[in-house]
Amino acid sequence: MKCNKYRLLFALLILSLGMPGARAQEPAAAVRYRGETPAQHDARMQWWREAKFGMFITWGVYAQLAGNYKGTELPGGAEWIMRNLQIPKAEYEAIAKQFNPVKYNPDEWVRLAKEAGMKYIVITSKHHDGFALFDSNASDWNVVKATPCGKDLLKPLAEACRKHGIRLGFYYSQSKDWYHPGGMDYMGARDPKASFDAYFNKIAIPQVKELLAGYGDVSILWFDIGMPGQEALAERMVTAVRDAGSSALINSRLLVGGKHTPGLRGEALDVLRKVGIDYLCYGPGSAVRLGDWKYIFYHDPGCKVREELFNIREDIGETKNLTGLNPEKLKELRKVLRDHLVKVDGQMPSDKNTGKRIEIPQD
Repeated sequence: MKCNKYRLLFALLILSLGMPGARAQEPAAAVRYRGETPAQHDARMQWWREAKFGMFITWGVYAQLAGNYKGTELPGGAEWIMRNLQIPKAEYEAIAKQFNPVKYNPDEWVRLAKEAGMKYIVITSKHHDGFALFDSNASDWNVVKATPCGKDLLKPLAEACRKHGIRLGFYYSQSKDWYHPGGMDYMGARDPKASFDAYFNKIAIPQVKELLAGYGDVSILWFDIGMPGQEALAERMVTAVRDAGSSALINSRLLVGGKHTPGLRGEALDVLRKVGIDYLCYGPGSAVRLGDWKYIFYHDPGCKVREELFNIREDIGETKNLTGLNPEKLKELRKVLRDHLVKVDGQMPSDKNTGKRIEIPQD
């Protein structure tokens, strides 16, 4: 059966953050946020360095369209359909009124992840379409108030993660927001009073605070796209996270886009350290991407692992209701990934041009 990448409503992101004994990809431990010592930072990072294998769930209103809008199939990621096919806000809101995942079973998802050997789950709490999978006081554009579902989808997932001992993280699109005025690449009518600062302070920071306050221990905050030149806003977000008492790991995409990360050196790393970034988040070279995200490796372009991973991807399963996935195939995927990383001296992602491992300077 040929896999339809658009009907897969989630993607697995298998992060290889180093084989045993390797350091994770992170800025050198110099001056940590709020006086955190290198030893304290090492302790907070330790679980992440050891986990290596997890599930990344990409899910939202865009899933309802399965990559097709009025007969036009979207080239690329289905989560970009609002922007790439220029769907007006009013029409996208109407699509949300059809979003009602009645077969949602987060306990099954978490159990599946655990059986496959995964240690954490990250889910898109809000993607670039601005739609939140949780109840939010900062915006009515969320699953509780804008869909027939009427239920917070993250709370039962958080409960299932606690039950099964799986760490939980939230992806949050803090920069791109096509729905809320002021968000990067906003698609609505121009509002001269709207600014990115106002959006960031009224939508992004309050919603991240809601995620930290209402869902138990959050292990990862996975920001995206970056905000070049917005160090003050990035530091404001980190301050909000730490003021909330959270020890969640924060990735570099809060400030810097993934494709720009491999070249960071010297002063650029100093900026990330000052802001309070915990680790560097690369592009797809640090992950195997399945389903809607596709799978890509920077290592060994001709390596047999591509064929192996593709075959496994087709057998894992595809479903509009996120059911019927094959845990044995997920375990097989883990083995292929592990074996491949050993073959390519895979302590860190390789540079796609030189094939050399990307080294992060350490103090």
